[in-house]
Amino acid sequence: MKNETNASKKGDKMNNAKRTDVHRPSEILPENYDLLTYTYKGPDPFLQMEAGSERKIFMAHMKSHPGAGFFNKENETGGCSICGAHFSFGAIFYHRDSNRYIEIGWICAMKMDSSLDGAAFRNWKDRIKNGAEVRAGKNKAREILEAHDLRFAWEVFETPYEEGSKKFEFAWKSFDILVDMVSKLVRYGTWSDNQFEFAEKLIHRLQAGPPPAPKAGEFVGTIKNREFFTATLKVLTGYESMYGWTSVFIFEDADGNTLIWKTTSEPSFGFNEPKGKTFRFKATVKDHSEYKGRNQTILTRLSDIEEVKPETDPTGSGSKIVELPKTGIEVEVKRNLHHIVGPAAIV
Repeated sequence: MKNETNASKKGDKMNNAKRTDVHRPSEILPENYDLLTYTYKGPDPFLQMEAGSERKIFMAHMKSHPGAGFFNKENETGGCSICGAHFSFGAIFYHRDSNRYIEIGWICAMKMDSSLDGAAFRNWKDRIKNGAEVRAGKNKAREILEAHDLRFAWEVFETPYEEGSKKFEFAWKSFDILVDMVSKLVRYGTWSDNQFEFAEKLIHRLQAGPPPAPKAGEFVGTIKNREFFTATLKVLTGYESMYGWTSVFIFEDADGNTLIWKTTSEPSFGFNEPKGKTFRFKATVKDHSEYKGRNQTILTRLSDIEEVKPETDPTGSGSKIVELPKTGIEVEVKRNLHHIVGPAAIV
């Protein structure tokens, strides 16, 4: 680089007026150098961490070149190895003849190698700046969450998405929403009071874990026997088959046991939204089966179907004994609870 700028001359004189090394501006021969990586030497710690990824390239090169080292370290010139000026963004070149590296500012780097892609360098600067902003945003977000005792939200955010989706499969929507909320906190640096409250609810849902598995229940009655049952209709559904429309009635008795009845005919109580109502009926136990870990009693030939209506105590004594129509069975009816307790006919 025979043609040097005034700034380069000034920097050269200020740092070493009697330089004799081959890297001084008046003697440097660009064709003897190879560009290795870009570098950042400014004071911003976040930019330093982001630019640190470039050191992997540099360390790999140094490992493959035994004895290689920095020219600046030996000469204690500091700043740019060519002009002596201090810089933030620059590049590292390798001098083949001396097996030494030089760190130089971007202006000198452009003069060293006219083929350097300025756009690529600017993209690199933008990338590490954006990365530094994200890193700073993450630090701030983590501090905010810790200050509000919401560290769990940060732990969820840091969990790899695929791993988190499996871990919180039981509440994946809560997981997804919380991750999105924290990502916005990283970006914008603030939450409203409502967002903090909502985040607490999401965290509570995730920390609660999966809901307990439903009880398996017991089989009721004896297969092929015809018996009386009292149960509440929980689900009314159906499907089309070769025999026409098949209705499926799913009952649950007072002990939480499941009873299933399938029929192609209309029951005596009709289809006028009977869900949630309790019935007493006579049926034949067709089978005992299991579905998704739940024991089911399969019924057939239902008859003598009667709705069991809860009654309140007009005396206000709290409970009373009533007699169900056509059954003669005594049951205790809890006032206000509308709950039939222990019919003797349930097997």
